[in-house]
Amino acid sequence: RPDEIPSLLGGLAGAARVGELLVGEPALADVGTRVERLVDESHAASPLEPGTSLQGVRARAGAPAEVAEAAIARLVAAGRLEVAGGVVKRAGWLPRLTQGQQSLRERLASRLAAAGAEPPSVSELAAEHG
Repeated sequence: RPDEIPSLLGGLAGAARVGELLVGEPALADVGTRVERLVDESHAASPLEPGTSLQGVRARAGAPAEVAEAAIARLVAAGRLEVAGGVVKRAGWLPRLTQGQQSLRERLASRLAAAGAEPPSVSELAAEHG
């Protein structure tokens, strides 16, 4: 009987209902792993960004949008990711300079401090420091 299908499907071990889909827990976990990898790659490639596009992560997760959204929701509930304003990031992620950027910042600050009242131009700093 068709009215018994939801209760039968709900009793399947190792499966989660995602909208109208029945998704195996291992498959949902795999999507979550891909989502985390995408977020981590974005943080590594763009450490000054507050996060990455939520829509972009959903599109590249390799699963239907509702399955990707369910995986993201689980990661948020587990405290592994945060979502705000269309941006997803690792929980606690803060944009930060890379070591190379920090080193350059320190060299530039030192050069400007040493210059006193006659600071170098932007083009001179660029020629000196790349």
